[in-house]
Amino acid sequence: MKTLGYTRSFGIYHATSSGSADGYLDGAWMSKGLGLNLDVPGGVGIWGLMELAGISGDNITPTQVLAMQADNGNVYTDAGGLTFTSTGITAAGVPQFIDVTTSVDWLKQRTQEAILSLLVGSQTKIPYTDGGINQVVSAWQGVLDSGVNFGHLSPDDPPKISAPLVSSVSSADKAARELTMTAEATLAGAIQKVTLILNLSF
Repeated sequence: MKTLGYTRSFGIYHATSSGSADGYLDGAWMSKGLGLNLDVPGGVGIWGLMELAGISGDNITPTQVLAMQADNGNVYTDAGGLTFTSTGITAAGVPQFIDVTTSVDWLKQRTQEAILSLLVGSQTKIPYTDGGINQVVSAWQGVLDSGVNFGHLSPDDPPKISAPLVSSVSSADKAARELTMTAEATLAGAIQKVTLILNLSF
């Protein structure tokens, strides 16, 4: 899966057999991860550092953990009195964490819904004018703003939409009734590893 660069597949190691009550780590992980509500502020979460109820951590060495992570796999281990999943990475590896995939999917789905709702739900046509283009911009901007509010996108670098003036659109695109716009946005990402340097002196 790593070699093929799969962004929608991910694996996690668990030593306990699936026949025991403690053996369904995959189900517990999927249940908690897919249970995240991506449509509310604070609902976006990461699949790494998750505690899973009723699942015991594996007693594996740091070397084994590193070997698994080198293959873009995940583990469920104990550290510092806590039991949690490791990175929450897909088979494709950094930067394609599982939550990156789900945020990209969320943006695509909500954008399609917003634009389709505008085009289909309008009582009359959306005219190919600057005003009509602005209606499309407004619909898309609403999704991007929600992406910031819900935690998918960074508020430090707000999304920016680039839309053409109708005077710059080709006659062919106008005749075909096709509008092309672009936008730039930054994923909010997450902090999962911290390096602290303390300098002490007398």
